[in-house]
Amino acid sequence: MNNAPSEGPDPAEIRSRLIHWYDAHCRDLPWRRTRDPYAVLVSEIMLQQTRVDTALPYYLRFLQRFPSACHLAAAPEEEVLRLWQGLGYYRRARQLHQAARVLVERYGGRVPPDFEAVRSLPGVGDYTAGAVCSIAFDLPVPAVDGNAQRVLARLFGVDEPADRAAGRRRLDELARRLVQGPRPGALNQAVMELGSTVCTPRRPRCDRCPLAGLCVAGRSGQPEAWPVRQRAVRWAEEDVVVVGCLRGDQVAVIRRPEGGLLGGLWALPYALRQEGETWVQARDRLGAVLAAELGGSLRWYPDTLQGRWDFSHRRWHWRLYLAWSGGDRTPAGGAGSGAAAPPHGAGLPGPAGRVAETPGPWDSGAVRWVGLGHLDGLPMASLDRRLLEQAMQVLAKLPQRQVPGLRGQVPRVPEQVPGQRSRPEPLPGRGRTGPGGAREGAGAAGQE
Repeated sequence: MNNAPSEGPDPAEIRSRLIHWYDAHCRDLPWRRTRDPYAVLVSEIMLQQTRVDTALPYYLRFLQRFPSACHLAAAPEEEVLRLWQGLGYYRRARQLHQAARVLVERYGGRVPPDFEAVRSLPGVGDYTAGAVCSIAFDLPVPAVDGNAQRVLARLFGVDEPADRAAGRRRLDELARRLVQGPRPGALNQAVMELGSTVCTPRRPRCDRCPLAGLCVAGRSGQPEAWPVRQRAVRWAEEDVVVVGCLRGDQVAVIRRPEGGLLGGLWALPYALRQEGETWVQARDRLGAVLAAELGGSLRWYPDTLQGRWDFSHRRWHWRLYLAWSGGDRTPAGGAGSGAAAPPHGAGLPGPAGRVAETPGPWDSGAVRWVGLGHLDGLPMASLDRRLLEQAMQVLAKLPQRQVPGLRGQVPRVPEQVPGQRSRPEPLPGRGRTGPGGAREGAGAAGQE
């Protein structure tokens, strides 16, 4: 086994080639035009498990609204989530919000030039702390994300699996050796830039690599054999039934539980299809919960939508059923057509309001009515906005008499910001996207 001995490629030669290449070929990205540690922190959190082109507009809008840790710390969570919606991995937004409050409480709103202090912030791992400290403060600390792992494993021919502790330690050791010298921030960014644009997972462009001739994997003729991986990512496949329940110009929504999938965001009522249960049986089970909660029976529309939605390690096969509620009851604390979002943490009024989901029931709050024109005031995941958009397109094609209570033209759901990961389709098609293309393993693990 090749253990990448210290007698391998000369670190000084590697540094020189990388920094020279980076200065000449790096992409012009807004977070590279600043050494403001807060801005660097925001960019690194956003780039965890997210493509650069997806993160760009969010980064600019976020800093325009929250130009400092003090501004972010003073904002309500609802506003932070609303600005983040569509970017995914919503736990990052909450942790960044919490980190800003820690910075205000402990450091006067400034990011301290200390690796351990930055590492202790919520949502910050070794990679993110290393990136912030090296880029903003020129501290000689490594920043090893998935791109850097790939470059280092190929360059030195590291045969230990990069997804095991021994392999990660070896790659971190190599990165620590390389970063000792002038411009550590530029060196770290050069390694990541090389992995993102040249030393790619598939079909690396070895002919354009500044390290050609030094790279073990390149000389082998099989660069894609590195980094070595011991385990493959497995999808958790789940069937999910979703109900778009209307009453006039309002739609029923619930709030997902904190700590769970897309925690704290608003959504259409949903439930996992149970083993041995047909789709219609799952629909009727969820419909019975909604009817009991809303105080009246549901009328189902014949049109059904289905599709697929991919999370980091989970895949939802969903079906959306449209219904009209004839009940007059407004759930406790319910919102009217123009009402703002109901308060966070409202408890469900009883078992009728609980919808089964693995590993157990969620109790994120009672079902609420919200006006279709006011959905932009709620933080919602891309999935739910896309489902609502598709539902409105279906309803718009129905005769007006088949859509009770809707006044005039069917409202258009407020458009989401970019960043959705798959597109729902009418039956019988399914969306087709996969997990590829995201920036790998940056900092703390991304959360669904």
